[in-house]
Amino acid sequence: DATKYKQCQAQSSVTAKGDCLVWQSTHPIVKQFADCVDRWNGVESVPALAQCLKGTVYFTAGGQDLVRALRWMGPAHAVSRTGFMKGNAVQYFTRNRQDQQIRSHFEDLYRGDSDPVAQDSSEQSVDQIFGILSSGKLPFEGPKFASTDENPVFQYNNSFGAQEGIFPEILRAIRGAKHTIFVDVFFIGGTMGADLAKELIKKADSGVKVFFLHDPWNGFGHNPEMDPVFHLLLAYSKQHPDRMTAAGSYLFAHRTGLPRYFDALLPDKLVNAIASHIKDLSPTALPLFPKAKSDHSKVMVIDGAGLWADAAPTAYVGSKNWTDSSGGMTFDEVAKVTGPAAVAVQDSYYWDFWYALTFGGVGRQPMNNGQIEAALSDFDPLARRWDAARGRSVPTRSALTNVAAQAQNTTVRLGENNVDGSVMGCLDQDVLAIRAAKKQIIINDQYLYDRRLVEELLEKARNSPDVRIYIMLEPVSEDSNATASPLGGFPNTLYADLLTYKELEVNRQGVVTKKVAWPNIQFRWKKIPKSDEFHIEYHMKTISVDGFDASGNRVAGAGPAVIISGSANKDHMTMHGAFREMQLEVWDNRGCTGSGIQAQCGAVAEADKVFWWRWNNQAGADEGEGSLAADPFKFQVTPQLQQVLHKLMGRDLTPPEFLMWARSLIHGAYELETNAAVE
Repeated sequence: DATKYKQCQAQSSVTAKGDCLVWQSTHPIVKQFADCVDRWNGVESVPALAQCLKGTVYFTAGGQDLVRALRWMGPAHAVSRTGFMKGNAVQYFTRNRQDQQIRSHFEDLYRGDSDPVAQDSSEQSVDQIFGILSSGKLPFEGPKFASTDENPVFQYNNSFGAQEGIFPEILRAIRGAKHTIFVDVFFIGGTMGADLAKELIKKADSGVKVFFLHDPWNGFGHNPEMDPVFHLLLAYSKQHPDRMTAAGSYLFAHRTGLPRYFDALLPDKLVNAIASHIKDLSPTALPLFPKAKSDHSKVMVIDGAGLWADAAPTAYVGSKNWTDSSGGMTFDEVAKVTGPAAVAVQDSYYWDFWYALTFGGVGRQPMNNGQIEAALSDFDPLARRWDAARGRSVPTRSALTNVAAQAQNTTVRLGENNVDGSVMGCLDQDVLAIRAAKKQIIINDQYLYDRRLVEELLEKARNSPDVRIYIMLEPVSEDSNATASPLGGFPNTLYADLLTYKELEVNRQGVVTKKVAWPNIQFRWKKIPKSDEFHIEYHMKTISVDGFDASGNRVAGAGPAVIISGSANKDHMTMHGAFREMQLEVWDNRGCTGSGIQAQCGAVAEADKVFWWRWNNQAGADEGEGSLAADPFKFQVTPQLQQVLHKLMGRDLTPPEFLMWARSLIHGAYELETNAAVE
């Protein structure tokens, strides 16, 4: 059989290779191997899997060759270079204030055209802020900038406590750092961003070294709120380079989030030259990077290199931005991990550091290898040094002597789309979690419109009717999709019909004539509390598998309880690898002890507890009173779009037709690159 397999591999014709694949899929060895993996497919089940395979043909020479060649169930890319890491303590935070007091606080700050950060134009540029710092003062000290201890965003309220509050925990972590703080956050700005920036400066003044990364290219229109705060950190790092390094993220090593033929139409070198020139002329000129690339990370690591015996490396990975408008009141999540996985998080950003410092830009001059090594000496767990013969920095340290395993001993695996596309693991990590589910999948997210993830969910629903799938998304609508507003819910409606109906028929007039709901998929919108000045986003990015039911009990018959938490939305550009992302996969069967705001829960139990509280409309008015059943066709096609489509079809397009048309348009753009590559 091994000989036949090798002969098959040597075949050149498509037909012969197809015959080989059929032979492989029906061969007893493959069936036996698949049976073992189906029964024992979790990280905790590795010993049982080994026992299942022991003494079988897999341990013969031919069997090993065949198994290696098949790469059964392997991901398309490395999910993580570090694999599964035990010995971690994990805590999951998913609450911040949305109550009327905090809404009134932010609405008063931004009522009308008011913007506290942008009000004083003298506090905008790096050089202007450098001048303020040189005079011994700090910007953003006016009456609208309360001290951090007085800012209500950093305070608990009577609905959540120290086990759940995101911003109070972030502030506590910054103040508790002993040696280093590393932050890479997509959005920083507004009054709370200014507060956190000044907290980082205080720690730097006290001797804690700070490295701050931020994507300066993708402001999404929030640049007036954000740029001055980032410029404060750039100016301080210019004044005190021995205390803080602040840099703009390097985006040009990413792949484009647009179809790949855009790389040929608009080469990176050209975009780099144009974008850099525009940025130098006017720092707020570009609201978005032209080729859909970004550093979308939301990561903070405290004492992360593991070089000190008096400090445990701790990482915070999640969805939380640090701005008033996109962070202060949004629904978010942050996973805190202490132990070896925290070192792995920081180490995964070494090349982000390297690219940003090597190429400079955004107020920084490029640095040479010696300068980079000095700047990163306290942030690099592996003490890399430039190797001229190999043309890259290589590790000189292998033992992490001060990284102790935690008593909690939770298993964690990183998932990332890294800075240069050499690791694009977020999609694979999500897919493998969905495939491994035995009884329950929860998608709790801002967006879900990546085609491949949707196909995985539909495949799971078809082939595993005992698996219950629950999806709760941002409504992308001012009234939480309570009425049929223009394009309400789009792009989250892009696959809503397929995820709602197992059978759906539409006649020539665009009218639905048959619909049969999925018995094991439920789809809801998160209801959003009202605000006069802000849309309070449902900004979650979570997958929970085989965790806990609405009563707080483990789901009967489930596999290991797993949660994936981080910055990666479930949209096609994110999963395409265009954005720098970080997420944590946490294996945590622990339930909850205690009650109320004093309850202490495992990571999956905490996430599921809050999810069910919102899903089942147990949340109060502060949280928007829960959720709303999603009607995939409860929206209007905009008049402008109808005019165009009416000319093509001779009549208006109905919502069911619009979704099919939109999917075809988007898929066609991306499939063109695939077809061209094949031909």
